[in-house]
Amino acid sequence: MLNILLIFLAKKNKKETLEAFAALIQNGNEELLNQVLEDYKPYIKKTVSSVCKRYIFESDDEFSIGLIAFHDAIYKYNSERGTSFLSFAEVIIKRKVIDYIRVNSRHQNISVDANAESDEGETWNTITDALSLEEYTRGNEAADRKEEIAAFTKN
Repeated sequence: MLNILLIFLAKKNKKETLEAFAALIQNGNEELLNQVLEDYKPYIKKTVSSVCKRYIFESDDEFSIGLIAFHDAIYKYNSERGTSFLSFAEVIIKRKVIDYIRVNSRHQNISVDANAESDEGETWNTITDALSLEEYTRGNEAADRKEEIAAFTKN
């Protein structure tokens, strides 16, 4: 009966329900945790793929890292901070996958596209730069939307 109710709520308002699910999972609902992890595998794949710049299979190490990061995000999420769960989870997944790529590239002594060298010999991480720019742009767009909504509601 609980699963039917949860599925109905999830279809009705997915965003709010996912945040409510995170609270229930933090209070010990393991069955719900397993269901959310299963339901959000496509989201995790998409997020990991955006970092790796290739299609991700469930058998890939990067997917496993993303799944673990999503699991961690569920337990670390705090709705009082004012961010949506999926935005929070996306940041956590991307950071963990980037860390994995860095560590893995060091141990294998190979150069990955994530590292580039400038004319002055400085090294920077293009993945981190791209993610920072993406987050900055997303934040600006969100602020612009808030201003538009506020202006619209005043009229």
